Amino acid sequence: RRDPRTTLEIALMADGVAPQDVYPLLATPTGVARAFRKLNQLRPYIVWWSTPDEAARILRSGSALMASIPQGAVPVPGVSSGVAPHGRSGTPAERSFGIQSTQSVAEGLSWGIVSGTPDRQVAQARELLAFADQTAVRGDLLSRYPALAHDATPDGVLQLDPVFWRANLAPLRKQFDAWLNAPS
Repeated sequence: RRDPRTTLEIALMADGVAPQDVYPLLATPTGVARAFRKLNQLRPYIVWWSTPDEAARILRSGSALMASIPQGAVPVPGVSSGVAPHGRSGTPAERSFGIQSTQSVAEGLSWGIVSGTPDRQVAQARELLAFADQTAVRGDLLSRYPALAHDATPDGVLQLDPVFWRANLAPLRKQFDAWLNAPS
């Protein structure tokens, strides 16, 4: 993904750093330099994407053999509900890819209502949250995505650290963007 978040973590894990050691290392100049050294090494092989659908198209086209992509965007064997999540086609003719969870990055997402939102929109947001929290709706949504692979263990999955990124996003984004725009 064309973003320092997850990209720098993946670079460190690709360089042999264990998931539990990624953020302590990335919080240091040495760790940042190591992540960018690994990205320099991988640069000729990286195809950047901006949206999950774009990443899935890149995989299906054969332009990439592997990707760091949200799990729900990956066409996998045995998942053909007829209506694929987020408008993705679930036809069997598509390329299929497995999911490897060791050294994956997990990101917890939450929904909320921003203070100061107009009352009408607050009411609509509450209706949506109440709808999405129904057992049948959650079950339907979850059934559209494959379960985590058997290799997903707490030690092998890196939980994205929003506290780290809140403190470090601005300087790391600046460095990442400069790296992206520099000649290869």
